[in-house]
Amino acid sequence: MRKKDRLLLFWAIALLGITACQREQQIAPTMLFNLDYNDMLSIKEDIRSGNKKMQWAYAEIITISDSLLYEEPYKVTDGDLPPTGDPHDFFTIGKYAFPNPDTPDGMPYIRKDGMINPEARGDKYDLARYEQTTARVSTLA
Repeated sequence: MRKKDRLLLFWAIALLGITACQREQQIAPTMLFNLDYNDMLSIKEDIRSGNKKMQWAYAEIITISDSLLYEEPYKVTDGDLPPTGDPHDFFTIGKYAFPNPDTPDGMPYIRKDGMINPEARGDKYDLARYEQTTARVSTLA
């Protein structure tokens, strides 16, 4: 990988980590980056040799990662009790699922294509906590 490509990739990784942590409520899809061992050695050498851009990106990743170490972990048991009765079960609804307006209890939920139910990412369900945990793990990795 060319030095310029490594720099761009390292910056992209750093900025994605920063963005994911600053906007936990609006998680971007997780992206996969693959650096081979020689690329990682080259990035490490660029940081050690005084490359200011690489040092800045590295410092940002370390700062964000350090702050995440003190965050309270999210728990699947923090939401409402799932229909299974087991608080350890993952509980969520589809983002296009809405309460049925024709029934008193709103069940069964109905689909509304193209409309996202904000309740799907609310505290009642586990989806937001799952996405935030995934973003944190990705940043720490």
